[in-house]
Amino acid sequence: MRQGYYLTILLTLLLLPLLGDVGVLHAQAVLVGQVCCFDGTEKRKPLAGVEVQALGAGSTVTDRNGYFRLNFRVLKQGDRIRFRRIYKAGYSVLNQEAVDAMVIPAEGDYLLTIVMSNDKQQEKARRMYYVAASKHFKSQEARQERELKVQFKNGSLTSSEYYKKLQEVKSDYESRLDRAEEFVARFARVDVSTLSEEERRIVRLISKGKYHEAIELYNNQNLIGKICEQAWHIEQERQTYQSLHHEISVHQVERDSMFSVLSRQEELLRLVGGKDNYAKAISLLRSAAYADTTYAQALYRYGKLCYSQLYYKDALQAFDMLCRHAGRDSTMLYEALVRKGACLRMLYRSEEAERVLQEAVALADCGFGKPKLEGLAMYHLGHIARMDLDYERSIKYFERSRDCYQQVLEQDSLSASSYLDLVRSTIFIGYVQSFMDRFTEALQAHRDAISIMRRIYMRKPRHYSAMMAYSYQHLGADYVRMGGDHYTDAMRNLFLADTLYQAAMAHNPDAYLRYLADLYCDMAEACMNSARYTEAVNYYKRSNQEYGRFLMIRPDDQRAITRIRYNNDSIVKVNEMLHLERKELDPSER
Repeated sequence: MRQGYYLTILLTLLLLPLLGDVGVLHAQAVLVGQVCCFDGTEKRKPLAGVEVQALGAGSTVTDRNGYFRLNFRVLKQGDRIRFRRIYKAGYSVLNQEAVDAMVIPAEGDYLLTIVMSNDKQQEKARRMYYVAASKHFKSQEARQERELKVQFKNGSLTSSEYYKKLQEVKSDYESRLDRAEEFVARFARVDVSTLSEEERRIVRLISKGKYHEAIELYNNQNLIGKICEQAWHIEQERQTYQSLHHEISVHQVERDSMFSVLSRQEELLRLVGGKDNYAKAISLLRSAAYADTTYAQALYRYGKLCYSQLYYKDALQAFDMLCRHAGRDSTMLYEALVRKGACLRMLYRSEEAERVLQEAVALADCGFGKPKLEGLAMYHLGHIARMDLDYERSIKYFERSRDCYQQVLEQDSLSASSYLDLVRSTIFIGYVQSFMDRFTEALQAHRDAISIMRRIYMRKPRHYSAMMAYSYQHLGADYVRMGGDHYTDAMRNLFLADTLYQAAMAHNPDAYLRYLADLYCDMAEACMNSARYTEAVNYYKRSNQEYGRFLMIRPDDQRAITRIRYNNDSIVKVNEMLHLERKELDPSER
């Protein structure tokens, strides 16, 4: 007995290292996928020679049948895959959103498929959709012009009203074409071979510019009902997760497929434009997001659209739920935290925003960050530090934000949105320097911002005139803070900003009211510095008019309310100064 006991201990000690290795091998996740090429027909072909690289799994190349195999050392079933590179010269990924959402599947689940397309084929598709969009909007412009002409002839419009509305119609046509480019780029990457026959009909209508007919067909599909049905199945089967995981995956795939169709419907609604269509787009995403509040993709997309339309409370609610349901997906948690922090900052909840953003920064330091989102986090932290009057820390955050966006542009030099983000960070580096009386550094930063803007402004002057105006406004404000001796330099830049804002507001009349109000306040301050009191009063009043129009859109904006009070107090003080001046000049007033 005693010998058997010792023999058992000896064998256990000898086998422990081997058992440990077996455990490691068992924990390793293996992903088998396929890369296919879509050439515009209904069939996809395997694509050989594609380099596939993922975080934690190294790199591999697809074989002649397009298959690849990645061995993940750390990831487990259900973890999101972070592809670092999918590359073959002359090709680009079509289903990028699906690739970004890919997770390690359960053994025996569906094969992960990456779809690529020849760049020439994509350019051909992009051109087809763009021509269709141009024709559609041109026909709308012609119809609106005919209606205006009829109203002018029957006396419903005066000559000035007629020409003003005619210019608005032309500006609206140009701005719609600008918006169409992003839409066109997305639809050019749609893999038609994966679509149902019904959506193929819709895509054919879109390719011909028949948008209203396409929207009607989308409405008839009852996509929200189908997504809710799949969400119900997922919730029922989630309770028996261990035994029915495969069935859950099937329903998740079906739900994801329905949501892809819904996303294309939402994009089409936004392209056609108008308040009603934007409201419908938000409603669609809200219904999809709340059908299953654990569905990260729907919550994220809904939150981003709400944020872009300034519905910060709704966006915050979506990103807050996303944070709670991100689970082990640290990358998704990071993105949700950054967006949540941005919403909190825009709602003036600075302490909460800083805490959330610092949590995101900690995840980024662990390797889960993305340069663009890290830049956004640093940008908002810079504003929070600025509001706390911690200017040195604020500058450091804005500089880190600028460096992140420069890193993004090194990878994609054509990203216009990253240029705009870079400009904003650079502007606020100068803005804070100005408050510290470092005017040389402030002027240089704002000149740098203008120089960066010129790189993209000439491509689409109408599209970027507002940001160019914002850059000149801050340069002018530097001269205002430098005192009355710089009145000419200040007003020259502020007048230029005013001209650019007016050009931007011809396309979108309500979008830049707050910035215009701030601009007139800067002009008033410049006049005050040089003792031009009557002009200062006029500019304070113009500033209040624009703030008043802005509050009609956002009645709870505390900053605008505070600035109106400041302007009114300034007007009272200036009137007192003018009264004293009149007393000194007119003896009868003494």
